Amino acid sequence: MSLLLINESRQRPPRRRWLGICLAVLFWLPIFAFVFSNFWLRTAWGTFWLEEKIQQTTQLKVQLRGSSWLPGGQIWIDDLKVLTPQQLPSDPTPPLLTIKCLSIRPDWLAWLKKDYRRLTEICIDQPSAELSLDRLKALIPPPAQLAATNPPSMVQLSPSAPTGNPAPNVNPPLAPVAPVAPQAAPPTQAPVVMRPTTWLKVLGGRLAITHSSSDTPLLEIENIESALPIAGESAQGHLQCGTIRAKNTVCSQTGRIQLHWKFPLWETDATPLSVAGIHSKAKMQIARVPGLPFAAILQQEKQPWTDPSGEQKIDAIQSLHRLTGYLLAPITWQGESIIEAHQLQIKLGQRPWNGFFAQSRFLLHQGVLLCQDLRLLGDDSAILMKGVSSLQGQWRANVRLIAPRHRTDEWRTRWQQLQPQSNLPLMSIYNEDRQGIDVLCVGNFDQFAVSLDQGATLIPPQLLFSLWQRNNAPPAP
Repeated sequence: MSLLLINESRQRPPRRRWLGICLAVLFWLPIFAFVFSNFWLRTAWGTFWLEEKIQQTTQLKVQLRGSSWLPGGQIWIDDLKVLTPQQLPSDPTPPLLTIKCLSIRPDWLAWLKKDYRRLTEICIDQPSAELSLDRLKALIPPPAQLAATNPPSMVQLSPSAPTGNPAPNVNPPLAPVAPVAPQAAPPTQAPVVMRPTTWLKVLGGRLAITHSSSDTPLLEIENIESALPIAGESAQGHLQCGTIRAKNTVCSQTGRIQLHWKFPLWETDATPLSVAGIHSKAKMQIARVPGLPFAAILQQEKQPWTDPSGEQKIDAIQSLHRLTGYLLAPITWQGESIIEAHQLQIKLGQRPWNGFFAQSRFLLHQGVLLCQDLRLLGDDSAILMKGVSSLQGQWRANVRLIAPRHRTDEWRTRWQQLQPQSNLPLMSIYNEDRQGIDVLCVGNFDQFAVSLDQGATLIPPQLLFSLWQRNNAPPAP
């Protein structure tokens, strides 16, 4: 009996020891796995594996410095770069998008069920997007499923409204985007249970639209801040931008834009905007369906305008601008812009010009911007223009300059002084009280040339501008 008790006492310590070892392993193994996984995600093997996973999921070519995660918390990705399909990591060309830190808060219960699309929050810290017009078509081709689909409907002007006169109602409501309307559920279908709202937050964002012909961005928006609902239950978010520059010139400073989310549609309120001292209202809709169809309208009621120096002014100006299409397929974008102004005192180059009427109408279709009509009508002179511009930036315009005979005779005299070997081709207009000259202009965003013989001979634009600066301009003090 005593021997049996001795044997049992000798066997119990090993069992307790193994139990302690198992408990220690169960305690330390998750901690070791967490530490090791974060260390591995910072290595070259880990970053390459994550880059491949992101590319397979999003079809985007990316490059990152490292990542980490916290159980039950967030996943971080540091120094994320989205490259063009043909861009190499060593290419000095700026990437499409750079993000200092991208943090994602997953729905961990859904992730345990392998539903990796369920997120609760996405935070993008200091994103900077460089959108080059040179490679826009190659970077974002139209989705194949949209090839046979018409673009979403846009706000239409009244058919009775004349071309150069915007409709009297400058605040028409935006028409709902055609592909967005949800289908009515069958009577026997169970109600859809919406999950909690997923939020997209942006801190310190920047967007620049560039072209190879210009050393400075054509358009630059700084200090973009947002808290946007992107999925789940209905909610209200906001978007705020800082300074907006065009060719390094401040043209607008916007306030906070309220945005409403109700699956599958984002919609903004009618938001006041101020661009170069002209006050307008804008509204936009985007649908979360393939291709992201959108519709936007910018309307400006009739109002006076004066530049900060007080040298230029317009007694009345009004405009209407609309744009629609699929956001991820720029080739589908369609738009229209109409501007009308009365009693103008402006500068054309360095020369002041007074006019009683001006109007313009531009159309955008399949990557081509068409200037259907642009006219500046003054008491003694006028400028008429039609033109076309491609998405790559090349443009071509036909301009007709009309002036009294004494002015055109002065042009002819100056032209003979500048070009003795050629004659200035003038035409008689209005019973020879006026004369005009037709000019062909060709070029891109940064430079262009002009021709007086429909492209047979190209001359520097400065040569033609010198004709416009007449001798009876305001004398120097």
